Amino acid sequence: MNKLYPRCMDTRKKAPAFSASGYFYPCCWCDNSKSHEFKNITPEHLHIDNVENLTDIFLSKEWNDFFIMLKENPENAPTVCKKKCGKNAFKSNIAKWMDNINILTLKVGDKYSAEYVNKLYLNIKKNTKQLFNFYCYTENPVDLNPEIKIILLDNPDDLQLQWHKLKFHQTGFGGITTGEKCLILDIDWIIINNLDEILSYNLPKNKLGCFERWWSNLRHFCKLNGGFQMFYMGETNYLWKIFNEKPDYWQKYYIENGFAEGPVNGEQNFIDQHAKNKHWLPMEWFAKYEENKWIKINRNWERDVNPYEPYYMGGDFAESIKMVHFSNSENLIHKTKEKWVKEYW
Repeated sequence: MNKLYPRCMDTRKKAPAFSASGYFYPCCWCDNSKSHEFKNITPEHLHIDNVENLTDIFLSKEWNDFFIMLKENPENAPTVCKKKCGKNAFKSNIAKWMDNINILTLKVGDKYSAEYVNKLYLNIKKNTKQLFNFYCYTENPVDLNPEIKIILLDNPDDLQLQWHKLKFHQTGFGGITTGEKCLILDIDWIIINNLDEILSYNLPKNKLGCFERWWSNLRHFCKLNGGFQMFYMGETNYLWKIFNEKPDYWQKYYIENGFAEGPVNGEQNFIDQHAKNKHWLPMEWFAKYEENKWIKINRNWERDVNPYEPYYMGGDFAESIKMVHFSNSENLIHKTKEKWVKEYW
């Protein structure tokens, strides 16, 4: 059958329902339906009288297996789920929320190992209910998780390192259908919180989704962070066309004119300069960590983002932060000894 778009998987759309029988159901429609179809999530030990906390119910294996079934085996879903949340039942934003997003990553050269790609993939998977495809564009797919979709980079010397990310904007890259949502991510991100708000973000059409790199004092040169770019396939092809007309020129331009430091740099400056319609996501979702600079970074946070809560203190980040970037060439995740990194990476 067609896939489901379960509203219960986004509690902003449909909250759990408590039945007079003493059991919780994924939503009120379930409570009024054939109860035997929900026997797997209503065993006696999940009765309200038999739990100490509601999380014992909602985070139970039974409920987790139920949601996995809705996503991966919708033909086994209860009748009411098929009726109320089938593809033909409604056309709403929840359908967009459940549509795949294509996450595009680049691993080129030998600076970053396959570990970076694998851990980013697994940490995203652990921190979202959003459906996604995860791609890695690389000349060396050795040791990559078999669940990752590989796009082979035939000639890594064709462009300089991170400048290969410009190819992601070429219409049809990786066989991705025009109009599908895409997200370019650098592989030196650490995920520390749930990503549903980001991956299901309702990006307006003909916009490039980005965020302001609030931690930088060089925002007058480049406002956006190039390690996060959201768009619909085909809408940003003009970026590739502009770059591909003079690739050698652009790869040198920002360094030679003092906008970026070499030896290889400037691709985010190019995006910042040429993207026609930028759509800014909330700054408070994103952060950078650099071990010897977090005090300076915190000053920017308190001035420009949130004056009431430090962005980082004693191994803990502000509650709003979902992703932490280890940008800059020598700021490497695997070399840090911070305890919080071992917890999340």
